[in-house]
Amino acid sequence: MLTLALVSCLLPRAAPAQGVASGTDSAPPRGVEILPVGYMFTPLIADPKEPQFQASYLATDSPVLDPRVGAIGLGETFGLVRWPGRRPGDGWQIDLAGGVFAQFEIGRESTDLVNADYVVGLPITYRHGRTSVRLSPHHQSSHLGDEYLLRENPERLNVSFDGIQLLVSRDVEDWRLYVGGDYVFVHAPQPLKDGVYQAGVEYRRHKPLFSAGVREAARVVAALDVQSWQEGQWELSWSVRAGIELGPPGPAHQGLGRTWSLLLEFFDGPTPFGQFYTEPISYFALGLHFR
Repeated sequence: MLTLALVSCLLPRAAPAQGVASGTDSAPPRGVEILPVGYMFTPLIADPKEPQFQASYLATDSPVLDPRVGAIGLGETFGLVRWPGRRPGDGWQIDLAGGVFAQFEIGRESTDLVNADYVVGLPITYRHGRTSVRLSPHHQSSHLGDEYLLRENPERLNVSFDGIQLLVSRDVEDWRLYVGGDYVFVHAPQPLKDGVYQAGVEYRRHKPLFSAGVREAARVVAALDVQSWQEGQWELSWSVRAGIELGPPGPAHQGLGRTWSLLLEFFDGPTPFGQFYTEPISYFALGLHFR
Protein backbone atom coordinates (compact mmCIF):
# COMPACT_ATOMS: atom_id res chain seq x y z
CA MET A 1 0.00 0.00 0.00
CA LEU A 2 2.86 2.36 0.85
CA THR A 3 4.46 1.62 -2.54
CA LEU A 4 1.19 2.42 -4.37
CA ALA A 5 0.85 5.69 -2.49
CA LEU A 6 4.41 6.73 -3.41
CA VAL A 7 3.80 5.87 -7.08
CA SER A 8 0.55 7.85 -7.17
CA CYS A 9 2.32 10.91 -5.75
CA LEU A 10 4.97 10.74 -8.48
CA LEU A 11 2.46 10.40 -11.36
CA PRO A 12 1.35 13.70 -13.04
CA ARG A 13 -2.09 14.90 -12.06
CA ALA A 14 -4.82 15.13 -14.75
CA ALA A 15 -5.63 18.68 -15.82
CA PRO A 16 -9.09 19.91 -14.81
CA ALA A 17 -11.72 19.95 -17.56
CA GLN A 18 -11.94 23.32 -19.27
CA GLY A 19 -14.93 25.41 -18.22
CA VAL A 20 -15.67 23.20 -15.21
CA ALA A 21 -12.90 22.93 -12.61
CA SER A 22 -10.48 25.45 -14.13
CA GLY A 23 -13.08 28.22 -14.41
CA THR A 24 -11.65 29.39 -17.75
CA ASP A 25 -12.50 28.91 -21.42
CA SER A 26 -16.00 27.78 -20.57
CA ALA A 27 -17.94 26.22 -23.42
CA PRO A 28 -21.11 27.96 -24.56
CA PRO A 29 -24.13 26.82 -22.57
CA ARG A 30 -26.40 24.15 -24.01
CA GLY A 31 -30.08 23.53 -23.61
CA VAL A 32 -32.84 25.89 -22.63
CA GLU A 33 -32.23 28.76 -20.21
CA ILE A 34 -35.20 30.01 -18.20
CA LEU A 35 -35.28 33.73 -17.31
CA PRO A 36 -31.92 34.45 -18.99
CA VAL A 37 -29.90 37.57 -18.31
CA GLY A 38 -29.11 39.85 -21.27
CA TYR A 39 -30.38 40.43 -24.78
CA MET A 40 -30.17 38.95 -28.23
CA PHE A 41 -31.39 42.26 -29.71
CA THR A 42 -30.10 45.35 -27.90
CA PRO A 43 -32.87 47.85 -27.04
CA LEU A 44 -32.94 50.88 -29.33
CA ILE A 45 -31.56 54.16 -28.01
CA ALA A 46 -33.68 56.72 -29.89
CA ASP A 47 -37.03 54.99 -30.48
CA PRO A 48 -39.55 57.00 -28.38
CA LYS A 49 -41.54 53.82 -27.55
CA GLU A 50 -38.67 51.53 -26.51
CA PRO A 51 -39.71 50.15 -23.07
CA GLN A 52 -37.51 51.55 -20.30
CA PHE A 53 -37.61 53.75 -17.23
CA GLN A 54 -37.13 57.39 -18.16
CA ALA A 55 -37.91 60.95 -17.14
CA SER A 56 -37.52 63.89 -19.53
CA TYR A 57 -38.17 67.62 -19.69
CA LEU A 58 -39.50 68.73 -23.10
CA ALA A 59 -39.52 72.20 -24.62
CA THR A 60 -42.20 71.74 -27.28
CA ASP A 61 -43.55 73.47 -30.36
CA SER A 62 -47.03 71.96 -30.78
CA PRO A 63 -50.55 73.14 -31.65
CA VAL A 64 -52.08 70.99 -28.88
CA LEU A 65 -49.53 70.86 -26.04
CA ASP A 66 -48.11 73.47 -23.69
CA PRO A 67 -44.53 74.69 -24.30
CA ARG A 68 -43.29 72.83 -21.20
CA VAL A 69 -44.00 69.13 -20.89
CA GLY A 70 -42.72 66.47 -18.54
CA ALA A 71 -42.55 62.93 -19.93
CA ILE A 72 -42.05 59.69 -18.06
CA GLY A 73 -41.69 56.08 -19.11
CA LEU A 74 -42.13 53.05 -16.87
CA GLY A 75 -41.13 49.92 -18.73
CA GLU A 76 -38.81 46.98 -19.11
CA THR A 77 -37.74 44.19 -21.45
CA PHE A 78 -36.63 40.95 -19.85
CA GLY A 79 -35.95 37.45 -21.04
CA LEU A 80 -38.36 34.56 -20.56
CA VAL A 81 -36.53 31.69 -22.27
CA ARG A 82 -33.35 31.31 -24.36
CA TRP A 83 -31.97 28.66 -26.72
CA PRO A 84 -28.20 29.38 -26.86
CA GLY A 85 -26.28 29.08 -30.12
CA ARG A 86 -22.94 27.45 -30.77
CA ARG A 87 -21.01 30.60 -29.94
CA PRO A 88 -21.33 32.58 -26.69
CA GLY A 89 -23.86 35.38 -27.15
CA ASP A 90 -25.65 33.74 -30.10
CA GLY A 91 -29.05 32.11 -30.03
CA TRP A 92 -32.81 32.61 -29.83
CA GLN A 93 -34.73 34.29 -27.05
CA ILE A 94 -38.33 35.12 -26.18
CA ASP A 95 -38.79 38.32 -24.18
CA LEU A 96 -41.61 40.12 -22.47
CA ALA A 97 -41.70 43.88 -23.07
CA GLY A 98 -44.09 46.42 -21.62
CA GLY A 99 -44.31 50.06 -20.67
CA VAL A 100 -46.40 53.11 -19.92
CA PHE A 101 -45.45 56.45 -21.50
CA ALA A 102 -47.15 59.53 -20.06
CA GLN A 103 -46.92 63.28 -20.68
CA PHE A 104 -47.73 66.06 -18.20
CA GLU A 105 -48.14 69.80 -18.77
CA ILE A 106 -45.93 70.94 -15.93
CA GLY A 107 -46.82 74.61 -16.30
CA ARG A 108 -50.36 73.91 -15.06
CA GLU A 109 -51.26 74.27 -11.38
CA SER A 110 -52.06 70.55 -11.02
CA THR A 111 -49.42 69.33 -13.51
CA ASP A 112 -52.14 67.98 -15.80
CA LEU A 113 -51.80 64.51 -17.27
CA VAL A 114 -52.33 64.89 -21.01
CA ASN A 115 -51.82 61.46 -22.59
CA ALA A 116 -50.79 57.96 -21.56
CA ASP A 117 -49.72 55.19 -23.95
CA TYR A 118 -49.76 51.57 -22.76
CA VAL A 119 -47.49 49.23 -24.71
CA VAL A 120 -46.99 45.46 -24.37
CA GLY A 121 -45.17 43.01 -26.63
CA LEU A 122 -43.72 39.51 -26.85
CA PRO A 123 -40.48 39.93 -28.85
CA ILE A 124 -38.83 36.91 -30.44
CA THR A 125 -35.15 37.77 -30.87
CA TYR A 126 -32.18 36.14 -32.59
CA ARG A 127 -28.45 36.86 -32.76
CA HIS A 128 -25.71 35.41 -34.94
CA GLY A 129 -22.42 37.23 -34.49
CA ARG A 130 -22.88 40.88 -35.41
CA THR A 131 -26.39 40.38 -36.83
CA SER A 132 -29.51 40.45 -34.65
CA VAL A 133 -33.24 40.29 -35.43
CA ARG A 134 -36.38 41.19 -33.48
CA LEU A 135 -39.87 40.00 -34.44
CA SER A 136 -42.35 41.54 -32.01
CA PRO A 137 -46.13 41.10 -31.85
CA HIS A 138 -47.32 44.10 -29.84
CA HIS A 139 -50.31 46.11 -28.62
CA GLN A 140 -50.67 49.81 -27.80
CA SER A 141 -53.63 51.72 -26.39
CA SER A 142 -53.72 55.46 -25.69
CA HIS A 143 -55.82 57.51 -23.27
CA LEU A 144 -56.31 61.21 -22.51
CA GLY A 145 -55.77 62.51 -18.98
CA ASP A 146 -58.79 63.51 -16.89
CA GLU A 147 -57.60 67.08 -16.30
CA TYR A 148 -57.01 67.61 -20.01
CA LEU A 149 -60.47 66.23 -20.84
CA LEU A 150 -62.20 68.53 -18.34
CA ARG A 151 -60.25 71.60 -19.43
CA GLU A 152 -60.27 71.23 -23.22
CA ASN A 153 -63.37 69.05 -23.78
CA PRO A 154 -61.78 67.53 -26.92
CA GLU A 155 -63.26 64.92 -29.21
CA ARG A 156 -61.70 61.80 -27.74
CA LEU A 157 -60.46 59.08 -30.09
CA ASN A 158 -60.31 55.40 -29.26
CA VAL A 159 -56.69 54.91 -30.33
CA SER A 160 -55.32 51.37 -30.17
CA PHE A 161 -53.04 49.22 -32.31
CA ASP A 162 -52.26 45.53 -32.69
CA GLY A 163 -49.31 44.91 -34.95
CA ILE A 164 -46.14 42.99 -35.62
CA GLN A 165 -42.72 44.63 -35.96
CA LEU A 166 -39.65 43.21 -37.69
CA LEU A 167 -36.23 44.84 -37.27
CA VAL A 168 -32.85 43.61 -38.55
CA SER A 169 -29.70 45.03 -36.98
CA ARG A 170 -26.00 44.87 -37.86
CA ASP A 171 -23.07 45.88 -35.62
CA VAL A 172 -20.09 47.47 -37.36
CA GLU A 173 -17.31 48.32 -34.87
CA ASP A 174 -18.70 51.17 -32.72
CA TRP A 175 -21.72 51.58 -35.00
CA ARG A 176 -25.02 49.81 -35.34
CA LEU A 177 -27.43 49.98 -38.28
CA TYR A 178 -31.00 48.73 -38.28
CA VAL A 179 -33.94 48.68 -40.67
CA GLY A 180 -37.41 47.19 -40.70
CA GLY A 181 -41.08 47.96 -40.39
CA ASP A 182 -44.33 47.48 -38.55
CA TYR A 183 -47.58 46.12 -39.92
CA VAL A 184 -50.68 47.17 -37.97
CA PHE A 185 -53.37 44.55 -38.58
CA VAL A 186 -55.94 45.66 -35.98
CA HIS A 187 -56.44 49.32 -35.16
CA ALA A 188 -58.82 52.03 -34.09
CA PRO A 189 -60.01 54.37 -35.45
CA GLN A 190 -60.95 52.16 -38.40
CA PRO A 191 -59.73 54.39 -41.28
CA LEU A 192 -56.19 54.26 -39.88
CA LYS A 193 -53.69 52.93 -42.45
CA ASP A 194 -51.46 49.97 -41.78
CA GLY A 195 -47.79 50.45 -42.64
CA VAL A 196 -44.78 51.86 -40.78
CA TYR A 197 -41.18 51.89 -41.99
CA GLN A 198 -38.34 52.30 -39.50
CA ALA A 199 -34.57 52.66 -39.78
CA GLY A 200 -31.78 54.05 -37.68
CA VAL A 201 -28.12 54.27 -36.79
CA GLU A 202 -26.48 54.17 -33.37
CA TYR A 203 -22.99 54.99 -32.14
CA ARG A 204 -21.75 53.50 -28.89
CA ARG A 205 -18.06 54.09 -28.24
CA HIS A 206 -16.57 50.82 -26.99
CA LYS A 207 -13.55 52.53 -25.43
CA PRO A 208 -14.86 54.07 -22.19
CA LEU A 209 -14.38 57.71 -21.29
CA PHE A 210 -13.61 56.60 -17.74
CA SER A 211 -14.23 53.68 -15.43
CA ALA A 212 -16.21 53.83 -12.20
CA GLY A 213 -14.81 50.81 -10.38
CA VAL A 214 -14.46 47.38 -11.95
CA ARG A 215 -18.13 47.01 -12.92
CA GLU A 216 -19.07 50.35 -14.48
CA ALA A 217 -17.79 52.35 -17.45
CA ALA A 218 -18.96 55.60 -19.06
CA ARG A 219 -19.37 55.77 -22.83
CA VAL A 220 -20.44 58.30 -25.45
CA VAL A 221 -23.65 57.26 -27.22
CA ALA A 222 -25.62 58.84 -30.06
CA ALA A 223 -28.53 57.61 -32.16
CA LEU A 224 -30.93 58.56 -34.93
CA ASP A 225 -34.29 56.80 -35.35
CA VAL A 226 -36.44 57.55 -38.42
CA GLN A 227 -40.02 56.34 -38.85
CA SER A 228 -42.49 56.83 -41.68
CA TRP A 229 -46.23 56.17 -41.18
CA GLN A 230 -48.53 55.37 -44.07
CA GLU A 231 -51.29 57.15 -42.13
CA GLY A 232 -49.35 60.42 -42.42
CA GLN A 233 -48.74 60.10 -46.16
CA TRP A 234 -45.32 58.64 -45.31
CA GLU A 235 -44.21 61.82 -43.53
CA LEU A 236 -40.96 61.23 -41.63
CA SER A 237 -40.45 61.53 -37.89
CA TRP A 238 -36.90 62.15 -36.68
CA SER A 239 -35.73 61.23 -33.18
CA VAL A 240 -32.13 62.08 -32.22
CA ARG A 241 -30.50 61.34 -28.85
CA ALA A 242 -26.92 61.79 -27.68
CA GLY A 243 -25.13 61.80 -24.37
CA ILE A 244 -23.37 59.64 -21.79
CA GLU A 245 -24.20 56.05 -20.86
CA LEU A 246 -22.93 54.46 -17.64
CA GLY A 247 -23.05 50.68 -17.46
CA PRO A 248 -21.08 47.43 -17.35
CA PRO A 249 -18.13 47.00 -19.71
CA GLY A 250 -18.44 44.69 -22.68
CA PRO A 251 -20.79 44.52 -25.67
CA ALA A 252 -24.10 46.29 -25.08
CA HIS A 253 -26.18 43.32 -26.27
CA GLN A 254 -24.95 41.18 -23.39
CA GLY A 255 -27.05 43.26 -21.00
CA LEU A 256 -25.19 41.87 -18.00
CA GLY A 257 -26.07 44.78 -15.74
CA ARG A 258 -28.15 47.91 -15.42
CA THR A 259 -27.31 51.01 -17.43
CA TRP A 260 -28.38 54.60 -17.11
CA SER A 261 -28.00 57.42 -19.62
CA LEU A 262 -28.17 61.20 -19.59
CA LEU A 263 -29.33 62.19 -23.07
CA LEU A 264 -30.10 65.34 -25.00
CA GLU A 265 -32.99 64.75 -27.39
CA PHE A 266 -34.57 66.28 -30.48
CA PHE A 267 -37.77 65.13 -32.16
CA ASP A 268 -39.61 66.41 -35.22
CA GLY A 269 -42.57 64.92 -37.04
CA PRO A 270 -46.01 63.46 -36.30
CA THR A 271 -46.59 63.37 -32.54
CA PRO A 272 -45.50 60.06 -30.94
CA PHE A 273 -48.07 60.57 -28.16
CA GLY A 274 -50.97 58.32 -29.16
CA GLN A 275 -54.04 60.55 -28.76
CA PHE A 276 -52.39 63.31 -30.84
CA TYR A 277 -50.98 61.17 -33.65
CA THR A 278 -52.53 63.46 -36.30
CA GLU A 279 -50.73 66.57 -34.98
CA PRO A 280 -47.17 67.68 -35.76
CA ILE A 281 -44.68 68.37 -32.98
CA SER A 282 -41.06 69.29 -32.49
CA TYR A 283 -39.24 69.39 -29.18
CA PHE A 284 -35.87 69.55 -27.47
CA ALA A 285 -35.49 67.49 -24.32
CA LEU A 286 -33.12 66.44 -21.57
CA GLY A 287 -33.77 63.00 -20.16
CA LEU A 288 -32.56 60.32 -17.75
CA HIS A 289 -32.99 56.76 -19.03
CA PHE A 290 -32.64 53.50 -17.09
CA ARG A 291 -32.70 49.90 -18.30
